[in-house]
Amino acid sequence: MNILVIMPDIPYPPVNGGRLDYYYQLVLLHYLGAQVHVIYCYNNVQDINIGADELSKLCKDNYSFSRNKDIFHAVHPTIPYYALSNKPSSKEINRLHDFIINYCIDIDILIIEQPHVFEIAKLVIKWLNKKTTIIYRMQNIEHLFFQDLFKTTAWTNPRKYLYLLEMFRMAKYERKVIERADKIVCVSQKETSYVKKINPQAKVSWLPVMYRPNEDRIITLSKDEMIEFNLLKERLANKKIVLFTSSFVGGFNVQATRWFINEVFPLIQERLPNVIFMFGGFYADKYFSNIMNDSLYVFSKVKSVKPYIAIADLNVILTTSEAGAKLKLMEAIFYYKKTVSTPEGVYGSGLEDCVPNTNDPTIFAEYCIEILNGNMEFSAVWKKYDELYNTENIKNKVKQLLLSRD
Repeated sequence: MNILVIMPDIPYPPVNGGRLDYYYQLVLLHYLGAQVHVIYCYNNVQDINIGADELSKLCKDNYSFSRNKDIFHAVHPTIPYYALSNKPSSKEINRLHDFIINYCIDIDILIIEQPHVFEIAKLVIKWLNKKTTIIYRMQNIEHLFFQDLFKTTAWTNPRKYLYLLEMFRMAKYERKVIERADKIVCVSQKETSYVKKINPQAKVSWLPVMYRPNEDRIITLSKDEMIEFNLLKERLANKKIVLFTSSFVGGFNVQATRWFINEVFPLIQERLPNVIFMFGGFYADKYFSNIMNDSLYVFSKVKSVKPYIAIADLNVILTTSEAGAKLKLMEAIFYYKKTVSTPEGVYGSGLEDCVPNTNDPTIFAEYCIEILNGNMEFSAVWKKYDELYNTENIKNKVKQLLLSRD
């Protein structure tokens, strides 16, 4: 089975949620014995060198080109900025055509990852065999994601207006992607009905994200990670640790984090004075470096979050966006970390009824206190996760999806 995957980012090294998802998708396809070809865009050419060996193990061949972040793309009337940034130049189109003709002419299945790569996909589809099955793997209802970014970004931030434009453009643009697909895979259970209304002829499936297939669910740390873990352990001795990890790029999850700091965390501290809120990720230092104190610990630009996950007593998911599946939720539960979430953070995961979730600050704090005091049982969560996110079950579902002709 020959499969071509078009991705909006290099899948390795998997340093963020998107890359983790792309990487483990390639791992899964490799497990299934597929001949995988990959096209992806990149920002940093150094990542190509870092990821070359790993990609060569998983893919038969790959093609990449630099993303073009021209500011004028932001004012295009119909094509979203992020999609236009991934559109190949005239020179790249010729090279891409040669790659398809030389290596991918007999592709059975084309997988489109996110609408951001549709400008590439439209070109590639013209060059492929007309019998090629087109699968759109949908991580979010993308225009709703930009709507959430617009709502939670400060009026003084110029990105707010880009998000508004992107929301309107993406609402029409992603419909075209959905309409073009033969099969559509949603990583959020709740988004399948939306897709079916747009393309009732397509086969629409919910396929849970596969997180760290065949890896030990007990956290194992490398030598460097163990050094970081021991430093944290020494620095935070006798503390109860609440952890939140996120990307804060473009102000994402900043407002939600401030909500927790201002409205939830003080309620926890009243009952548990030795608690500390540890949070961080990309650009966390940009927004929160000035608030560090004895009970708030901010980290950013770390090589690995595993030492932070390992030392945490409780994980929180604070997102206000329902879009997609939350890999940070999957990550925490994969490692048997008890978790409290906003309703948006578990939306579409299949775990809504068993992971404690609320937007009420008092109830959220109470859930946290119960867990930190060891008074909340999580066996139902572990069981449900094992049912839905079992690697073998997901493998079988993917195999059936790829092989079925209906």
